[in-house]
Amino acid sequence: MSRLLALALLGVTLLLPGAAHALTWWVDDDAQAQALEEALATYWPDHDLAIRAGVPTHQREAIWYAGGELVMVAGERVRWQAAPEGDFASQVALVRSWLRELPAGTDAGWIPHTRPSINGFGVVAGGAGLRLPTIGSDLALSPASPAGHFSLAGGIAWPVFRIGMAAVGTFGEAAGQGVNGVSISRIFVGGIASLVAPAGVVEVENLIGFGGRMVMLRAKELPIDPQTVRLASFLLGVRVMGRATPLLSIGGGIGIGIDLAPIFVAVGPDASPELLSPVTLSFELAFAIGGARAPQAR
Repeated sequence: MSRLLALALLGVTLLLPGAAHALTWWVDDDAQAQALEEALATYWPDHDLAIRAGVPTHQREAIWYAGGELVMVAGERVRWQAAPEGDFASQVALVRSWLRELPAGTDAGWIPHTRPSINGFGVVAGGAGLRLPTIGSDLALSPASPAGHFSLAGGIAWPVFRIGMAAVGTFGEAAGQGVNGVSISRIFVGGIASLVAPAGVVEVENLIGFGGRMVMLRAKELPIDPQTVRLASFLLGVRVMGRATPLLSIGGGIGIGIDLAPIFVAVGPDASPELLSPVTLSFELAFAIGGARAPQAR
């Protein structure tokens, strides 16, 4: 039997469900079965293996020889190793070593890696935002004003890549002074994508997003109807997250919101127009659930 057939049988045994049964050792014919029984009686008299002659069936647990290698599937443990054909004493010793209880932290053969999975993730974050000041020559400049910052995000995650949707808001920002003052709220909604890389005991996430931002302006004192401005906007951010539990991660980050245009605000007929910067800087404390880890050998 070729190595290719051995690998195919191995893959099928891992994928197909099967009822629990004794570990079967398959050999080519009755003569080999007799020789194997004699080797087991000599070198492993208290074994609990079932010996069968023929072609291995697609069962979940089995031992067989193919392509110059002895192959074993036992529970979640998979082994294969080159072995002399017909030398059942050596093969019995090899299988017995595979099935022996392994000390913690050691391994005696190849074990398949867990297939990377797709998982959901969600992030809740809060902190402070700061609209950066704008430099202009003919406009009254609005000073930077701190604001509250809050964000929600969710989507699907691979071990090193995530995509999803996010909603980010800044509230309590102010511009202008006295009767010309306005309060400003900004809400971004859009798609996000990020790359996640391990860095010791934490993960570093680099994020980019694109969507629309609504900027809501409300006069503080003058009886002027509120106004809403809609802009296309980018998000850029970096987070550092550490696992608190297998499900929950805690960390923090820095983000930048970049609108594709500034906003001019003039409150009252005699007020000079103010230029609101399109760039908002945010600092946040974040809590994340879910996400996918890079596969580990089991």
